Amino acid sequence: MPEALILTPMLLAAVLVASGVAKLRDPGSGRAAFDALRVPPALAQPWIVAAVPYAELALAVGLLLTQGWVLLGVTLATVGLFAAYWILIARAVAAGGEVSCNCFGAAASGRVSRWTLLRNSLLLLVAVLAVVDATMIRDVVLARIGALDAEAAWWLVGAVVSAAVVGLVLHEPAGRTPAAVAPAAGNASDAQASQAPATPDEPYERRPIPDVTLVDGTGERVSLRDLPRDRAVFLIWLSFTCAACADVFEQLPGWAARVPHLEFRPVVGHLPQLADRVPALAASGLEDPGAYVQAVLGQTAVPMGVLLGTDGLLAGGPFLGLSELAEVVDELAERFAEAGVPAEPRALTA
Repeated sequence: MPEALILTPMLLAAVLVASGVAKLRDPGSGRAAFDALRVPPALAQPWIVAAVPYAELALAVGLLLTQGWVLLGVTLATVGLFAAYWILIARAVAAGGEVSCNCFGAAASGRVSRWTLLRNSLLLLVAVLAVVDATMIRDVVLARIGALDAEAAWWLVGAVVSAAVVGLVLHEPAGRTPAAVAPAAGNASDAQASQAPATPDEPYERRPIPDVTLVDGTGERVSLRDLPRDRAVFLIWLSFTCAACADVFEQLPGWAARVPHLEFRPVVGHLPQLADRVPALAASGLEDPGAYVQAVLGQTAVPMGVLLGTDGLLAGGPFLGLSELAEVVDELAERFAEAGVPAEPRALTA
């Protein structure tokens, strides 16, 4: 039994590294997850959101390289982290809403379901078994692996390979749009909007708007490339069963008033529901049947926004979560004001 338990810290370390690296590669996903899962404000401070991936990586290192009481403390901290994740997921499942947890950044931004809760339950169980292992044998895990005899070592290799095969079979990377870039030649709205970065540390790489279609209020299909006319368009994907989306629905008219240089268009899965639930936004709404266009843009989480420039290029996004969308609106409002770009106030209309 003790030899078999050596798998538990190894598995946890692999999961924590995957989670931490994915969040660092897609910083907005962490903020989006905190918003979607309704993390209490006291625990959703920006510094906490930013620290989570580093904490996950630190725990992974601790699981593999520490020993004695330090190792026991690391395993107990890991149980605490996975218990917190389990509570958030269980609460979201119980609420019955549509939530995207972004637990592994953009690599796994699917909807929270009972399967998500089952996955987190198994991870929590593995964490508890790691505590049992650390209680009985407090040696460094990597040293224990090196000390295994040939028979046990091959058994361990087989278990690791089996886990890797299962992971590769179950994981299907999200599709991405082509990365071709054309010369930027948009109007003033595009010039300001295109400065919105993909991440805080690297410039946004503008790409051609995908040649895919949404459905407007008349039932006609309209190409994404035809949506931007005299100004850039901010498409925001929303769901009627997503808690964070409810806040976006409420704030959209205010955002449109603050940044009249852009045309804000909510995108939903079923337009008649938009007319029933939020009549004020019905005229500007668009429908994305089966979330096909959203998948082409490389995301499945909601709320999610993308900026379309009048020059045929994406001007920003995808932006994930209420907080990131609000930050983008704030930033664009400030940039337009600083540049002195005039614009007539407009309501949310088609």
